[in-house]
Amino acid sequence: MVDIQDFGRDHWSLLLYIQHICLNSSVKSPEGRIAEIDFNKLRINPFTNPLQSGNGRRRLDNSWKIEYGTRLKTSDSGEPRRLKDHDDWDCLNDFENSGIVEIISTVNGFVRLTEKGIDLANKLVKHIILCGATSDFVF
Repeated sequence: MVDIQDFGRDHWSLLLYIQHICLNSSVKSPEGRIAEIDFNKLRINPFTNPLQSGNGRRRLDNSWKIEYGTRLKTSDSGEPRRLKDHDDWDCLNDFENSGIVEIISTVNGFVRLTEKGIDLANKLVKHIILCGATSDFVF
């Protein structure tokens, strides 16, 4: 599990994607809109998340390279940090562990932003609008 303080570009980009699909979702629940993730828009490591990779909803590309691994917040020395096997499903699990999203179904890709997730996504959007980048957003 990655701590929210270490989230980097890949985590924040995924949060923006989830916010986008929640805003455009017609599926509503008492807790908020339910988003259906397009598996083809995610970085999925077929070795660590085979269920999401081979569920028939994803294009048939089961290649994975170390450079696809999740980019974390840059270290104080400016060195990039990367988790070589960590993919977007791992980022979603990090979000759930941090209280940002609720994963409803890993098979169907249904997720919902929590109140904390909505607030965080809005802060991220404001940061970007004010000329920041996802890579330098600080929680």
